[in-house]
Amino acid sequence: MPGKQRVIPIAAFFDEGLGPNLSAPGDPERELREAEVIVGVDVMSERQFLVFGRDTLKRIRTSGNAEGVRMLSIALDQDTAELEKLLALVQVVKGHHDYSDSDSVADGSCGEVVTHPEIPTMFMFTANGHVQFWGQGDRRGMILAKDHNMARKFALWFEKKKGSRISVAEIGSVEGETLVTQLNASLAEGANCAFVIRTIDDDNIECDIIKLP
Repeated sequence: MPGKQRVIPIAAFFDEGLGPNLSAPGDPERELREAEVIVGVDVMSERQFLVFGRDTLKRIRTSGNAEGVRMLSIALDQDTAELEKLLALVQVVKGHHDYSDSDSVADGSCGEVVTHPEIPTMFMFTANGHVQFWGQGDRRGMILAKDHNMARKFALWFEKKKGSRISVAEIGSVEGETLVTQLNASLAEGANCAFVIRTIDDDNIECDIIKLP
């Protein structure tokens, strides 16, 4: 699915002690330095939690602009010293971390995902495995719904008007997937905005528009 991001193991950053892992493939330290949002992924429970980037998430919510945010996911055992090693590394590289136990929230409908209050729950639409785009004049982008009822209503409206079925998918139900990663993926497919459904009637759909860079 577009937007699914790579997860780097914490072993890529450390040797058997606290020294750097000089044999790690790629350049994980550079990815850490450049990341604007860092998410931890617990290898035992698969739950995800915010490590760094709370201010960036707040800015996205305020502006409605995904800003091409660079995100990084790091896999570790949260109940061991690996968590302290990661927090210490982020503290040194970034100057602070944003970790808090309360940032990891269970959602019984789709497993445990990052559900930080700064990023609202959103639903998107797919057909044959492809995310559905909407067009309006020179604007093109993903079509989104803020709640499941609105999403189902749009899916029924679409089938009635277009004669084809689309599926509803909650953003965040795939590991590493967030609203930001989906919006970034849409940019690569030519999107310049996203449409958030506000109202639907028999003839009309009104949307709020999120402008993308």
